[in-house]
Amino acid sequence: MTSLHGGGNNTSLYSGWITTPFIIATVFGLTVAAGGWSANLIVFLINEFNIQRIDAAQIANVVNGCVNFFPLLAAVAADSLVGCFSVIWVSSLYWYSSLSC
Repeated sequence: MTSLHGGGNNTSLYSGWITTPFIIATVFGLTVAAGGWSANLIVFLINEFNIQRIDAAQIANVVNGCVNFFPLLAAVAADSLVGCFSVIWVSSLYWYSSLSC
C-alpha cells in the first residue's frame, strides 16, 4: 500500500510544524516583555529623572532601536570573531544576569 505523501517517512513532513507553536509562543512572550520593559523605562524616566513625557518616549524609542541591533551585532561577532556557541553562552549569561538585578 502506498502513502499519499510519496513515501513512508511522515516524520520529516511534519517536523517543522511541530516546533511552530513553540516559536510563536516564544516570540509572543518576548514581544509582551519588550513592551512592558519599554513602558517601565518611560515611567522610570518620568518619575526618577523628572523628564517630560515626550522626551521620555523619545529616549525609550532610541533605546529600543539600539536594542534591536544587538542580534545583528551578535551574529556578525559569532561568524567572524568567535564561535557561535561562545556568543550564545555569553549572551545568555548577560541576559540572565540582567534579569536577576
